[in-house]
Amino acid sequence: MESGCWEWVKSKSPGGYGSFSVFRRQVSASRASWIINNGEIGPGLCICHKCDNPPCVNPNHLFVGTVIDNVNDRHFKKRDAKQCGESHPGVKLKSKEVFEIRMKFKTGRFTKTDLGKEFGVHRAMIRRIVTGIGWKSLR
Repeated sequence: MESGCWEWVKSKSPGGYGSFSVFRRQVSASRASWIINNGEIGPGLCICHKCDNPPCVNPNHLFVGTVIDNVNDRHFKKRDAKQCGESHPGVKLKSKEVFEIRMKFKTGRFTKTDLGKEFGVHRAMIRRIVTGIGWKSLR
């Protein structure tokens, strides 16, 4: 790459891609970066990442392609496997923290809301962790 990633630090999609709202419509930060630096994107085309870093908005790390191009790029780079746990691009917690959440919750002294505030995630995520729905790889 010509330079390092420019990581979007504001709101992100569940997949870790930068996004923001314009007139109540969600806009991809990487798509906006491409348009600002290179012009319009044709219909049916998407913005793909050379760097495979979802929050990156460096226009030198982006390219225009079809959905099939993006799938082929992912396959060529061997990124087909489903990402879970710490390898997921949108992850906020580490394995150690998940274990700590489960241990604290088992004591009965902490509510899901308490743990959510402590670890910086929504209480719904705590529920998924303590019930085993989320972070299945750490059962």
